[in-house]
Amino acid sequence: QLIAADYTTISDGNWTSSSTWQGGSVPPTGDIPSSANIYIRHTVDYNSGDDIKNEGTIRIEPTTGTTAKLIIPDGINVEIYSGGELFVINGYFLQYRFIGGGDSGTQQDGNFKNIGGYVYVQNSVVEASQDFTSESGGERYFENSCILTGQNYSVSGSSSDDTYIGTNVLIGWHGSGNFQLSDGTMDFTDMQVQLAGTSGNFQLSSGHAFGDITFITMKNHVTSGMGNGSIQISSSISNSPSLILDAYW
Repeated sequence: QLIAADYTTISDGNWTSSSTWQGGSVPPTGDIPSSANIYIRHTVDYNSGDDIKNEGTIRIEPTTGTTAKLIIPDGINVEIYSGGELFVINGYFLQYRFIGGGDSGTQQDGNFKNIGGYVYVQNSVVEASQDFTSESGGERYFENSCILTGQNYSVSGSSSDDTYIGTNVLIGWHGSGNFQLSDGTMDFTDMQVQLAGTSGNFQLSSGHAFGDITFITMKNHVTSGMGNGSIQISSSISNSPSLILDAYW
């Protein structure tokens, strides 16, 4: 039986630096076991070349006077597996779309996959370099938050489940990207979607989608450019009790 190991930040710094962590105890890079509980209360740069494969708990949440932020470098993938959890509360998970951050520049690589795990985001910003996907029964909950991707955003797998409350999803910043439900469930409350690329579609192809989408726009709010995508909702979508789109442009 694995013994739980807790890791808590005490200052801004690199993931691999002992001075970043309470007691000098540095959490693992790469494969994070189910026994690991990682509490990020400061700004942490993940300065490792290993993809993050999380089966434990990562919690990004500030304490008094701090900014809780996890910054993922170019070329690193992040995967949350069954039993693994990621909480971002009043914080930032930043797998930048463009190197160094911002809405333009040199494109950064790296995907963020929820593979049967649990992602909880509240009052926060989550950024994925390329694709942000959920599959294999993964669950994501977003409340009063902003989600940005360089390319695609998707849900697949019959038991996968996304919930959105007062949340903005802005995708396709590398030039194209689809918002897609190919199976599973999406529950919308005051959801807003921006297809920021020159191409890319909002596609509900199969599964269960219901609630209220405030608007879907093809207009990039930074460049004012209009994309040539479309809104596609298949007749096979289950939308009980109702699926409402208030506006689109």
